[in-house]
Amino acid sequence: MSDMKSGENRIDVLFVVNEPGEFVELHRFAEFFLKKQSARCAFLFTSPSFKNLRRDSFHCRRIGAQVFHPGKAIPARIDDECQSVDPLDNGYTPLSLASKDDAKETGALGWSLLALLAPLFLAELFIKRLRRPIGGSFRRTSRIRTFSYAHEVYKRTRPGVIVFGQEFPGSVNSWLTKLSKRDGTKTLILPFAVGTTKEMCESLYTIPGFDANANLLNRFCARFFPHWVNYYKGKKLLRLPGVEVIAIELAGIAPLHPWLPNWSSVDLLAVESKEMLHYYRKYGFPDQQLVLTGSMNDDILAGLQSKNEELRRRITKTLGLDEYRRVAVVALPPDQFSSRKIPLEFGNYEELCRAWADALSVLQKSDSFNVIIRPHPVTDKKMLKDIFEQRDMIVTNLDTVELVSICDLFVASVSSTIRWAIASGKPVVNYDVYDYGYSDFDSAKGVVTISHFRLFQGALIGFVFGHEKLIELEEKQKSCAKDWGCIDGQSGERIATQVIAMLEGGNKC
Repeated sequence: MSDMKSGENRIDVLFVVNEPGEFVELHRFAEFFLKKQSARCAFLFTSPSFKNLRRDSFHCRRIGAQVFHPGKAIPARIDDECQSVDPLDNGYTPLSLASKDDAKETGALGWSLLALLAPLFLAELFIKRLRRPIGGSFRRTSRIRTFSYAHEVYKRTRPGVIVFGQEFPGSVNSWLTKLSKRDGTKTLILPFAVGTTKEMCESLYTIPGFDANANLLNRFCARFFPHWVNYYKGKKLLRLPGVEVIAIELAGIAPLHPWLPNWSSVDLLAVESKEMLHYYRKYGFPDQQLVLTGSMNDDILAGLQSKNEELRRRITKTLGLDEYRRVAVVALPPDQFSSRKIPLEFGNYEELCRAWADALSVLQKSDSFNVIIRPHPVTDKKMLKDIFEQRDMIVTNLDTVELVSICDLFVASVSSTIRWAIASGKPVVNYDVYDYGYSDFDSAKGVVTISHFRLFQGALIGFVFGHEKLIELEEKQKSCAKDWGCIDGQSGERIATQVIAMLEGGNKC
């Protein structure tokens, strides 16, 4: 691919990552694409405080993709990081030996300049120390620095295609999309999760800064920028606080519909299922922007179908479980108590986990089920092990997609992983423990959505004493599975076809 571009672009595909959830899908496609094509790929992590930055950077390096993040120097030449001089027997030639004409001892002029500049260096260190809070380090990074760094990466790498995991107002993605439109660079959104307007409303309506009547600036924005307004549960809301709305409008990166997830002027939006295609069309997304591709997780599920029993035996043996029991996989929700400002059933996250453990122990104690707990990546694993392993349930970090493929029952809380289970024809218990009231999975016939703990307990007990209920849900789920995914093993090929067409100067829809 780099040969085809003949040096026109230093990077063929730039993947932009804003949050951990996006990385998995983008990385899986990048790995697939690099095996298929000779191309140069890079990942831009937009925040220096990105969780798992070091680990995810390693995975990028492993597949041969370059990594950028604020605070990391951008080489003057993108190829510089890959260059080396002739190797010696014990490693690589140091510059002082390899380039004797260029590498000389520090001269009198160098020492003189160092002496003149030393006070400036010391002053900078002193200022940084004054800004550092007691007991911690000063880590605040301004939004301007984040945007500036992304702009510089874009300018230096000159990508042929930029791939995002999502779009949301005021993001680095919006700025890069604007630059791409100006320069003719192609852009693609490869969604990592189902997102809806209701999800945003539920997250924001209890936060004072998003109330359209909270202050004079918010009222001004609601009056003169009405497309930023929405009404929910008796409140008039802004999608962002007024000061951010004004900054985004002035920067010229404001979306036409701020309350619609993934609304953007990107060239293409890769749609993971017929259900999501219907959703996007219903809300007025341009048809020419939508292409039904499926997702990389769909390809993993497709590949596992033919060896499902073998994988099931291997996982149950690895975890020390009875291979003749049914498998209930639980995608445990993360701690979201700090962001939910409404009364909830449980007082804190540990209390929630203990309640889930009590309810799930009914399955584990029966002769019918093994219960496997798959925690959210940001959860305290030690606490979970203490709670669940006391009740003989296994806590594991095995790939959720693999666990979905072998399970007979999938339990989660309004998680995007539920789509994988539906597409695989697996019965689902969706316990809306944080009372979001999402309707994302209402049309899936094999999903039981529950919002109260007693009903959650009752549903699990019902599966122990009524196996026919599980079979009935499985049949219902299989009847609609094709609408929730593309389990044909060709999703990666379809996405890659779009990216290649973009690199060659067009879209292949």
